[in-house]
Amino acid sequence: MTSKENKKVRVLAIFKAPAPYIDPLLQLWATHPKVDLVVAYCVKTTDGETYYDPVTGKKVAWGTKLLGGGYKYLFLEDSMEAIGKSDFKISNRRIKKYIRDHQFDVILMGSSYCSPTTWMAIQEAKKKHIPMITRMTVEAGRKRNAGVLLVKKLLVSRYCKNMAAGVYECRQQKEYMEHYGMRKESLFSAPCAVDNGYFSTQCKKYHKSALRSELGIPREAVVFVATGALIPRKRQKDVIQALKILKEKGIEPYYYMVGDGADRNEIELLAEKNGLKHVYVTGQLPQNEMSKYLRLSDVYILSSENDASPKALNEAMNFSLPIIITTGVGTAEELLRDGKNGYIYPPGDVNALAIIMEQIMERTDRTRMGEIGREIVERYDYNRMIEGWMNAVQYAMEHTKGEKE
Repeated sequence: MTSKENKKVRVLAIFKAPAPYIDPLLQLWATHPKVDLVVAYCVKTTDGETYYDPVTGKKVAWGTKLLGGGYKYLFLEDSMEAIGKSDFKISNRRIKKYIRDHQFDVILMGSSYCSPTTWMAIQEAKKKHIPMITRMTVEAGRKRNAGVLLVKKLLVSRYCKNMAAGVYECRQQKEYMEHYGMRKESLFSAPCAVDNGYFSTQCKKYHKSALRSELGIPREAVVFVATGALIPRKRQKDVIQALKILKEKGIEPYYYMVGDGADRNEIELLAEKNGLKHVYVTGQLPQNEMSKYLRLSDVYILSSENDASPKALNEAMNFSLPIIITTGVGTAEELLRDGKNGYIYPPGDVNALAIIMEQIMERTDRTRMGEIGREIVERYDYNRMIEGWMNAVQYAMEHTKGEKE
């Protein structure tokens, strides 16, 4: 990694499964002049065009092609499986032989500390004195009972002890790793990012007025949008309750939910029961179709109880949308300037959400709010993530050199 070292660093990255947020990032990292990258996926969930969705249990389209080239990869599990397989059930014994039979300088752990595959990789890496880097995307504010916290304390502390360095996407994740024993100087920022170029292209591809005309949305209407799974943790029913409050005041904005999940029927029934005529659930859509709804909307809502580093938020900001998010969002500190590009409220506080929705509807500078958000998110791109990963690689190699010798 120094100027004297011209050879590439041989990196093995271990991830649970291919994903639209990870694949283009890995493709870019593989082009780095100092890296020879191999990616091991624990679960095969895609044929490149479609994947098994854990929420609906169906095979759906990505909208963008995965595994189209750019880096070397292998599937530790050859048969096609659903990505919803619990982490603690992911056990790929093949990883032990693969690490044993190949030469790597560093291993990046992108799989869960709950997975037996992760621990098998740690075991083999220790035998060969290969430094390991953790990529933790944890929900620091998630509520756990005493028993789970005790197990986490033992398991995560032991996991962190085996890591030479770590990368984090937000301050909460950094503090989490420090809490479980990692040294501050061994942690490097690799801020949460999506493929900004792709979403910028999607934004320019569609015209807001034309999309709204197709759906019969009045020009003067304010449209709120959310994307993602319709599950209890996302608290989409809170938005319906907030819309009910607004309706009682004679305010009736449009609201589109792009996604599917266990709460869908209940959400639709709740909207119908409260006479909310402008609430629509699209079901799950591929990224290019989802982009249309982000483009035609005015404000993005993320109502989650907790979300470590939601990539959906970055996506929305690429469409110049003001944002309304909860304090449970791990990247809130990095991406929100309260009152400037959006607002924040405590998860579950329906009254606070209704007040904010009304407040943002009354603002005449929503366009400028969205522009501020886009300017913020443009600074969080894949190049910055890779810079953080490379800093961690350099640190890990330098601080294990003596051990190897």
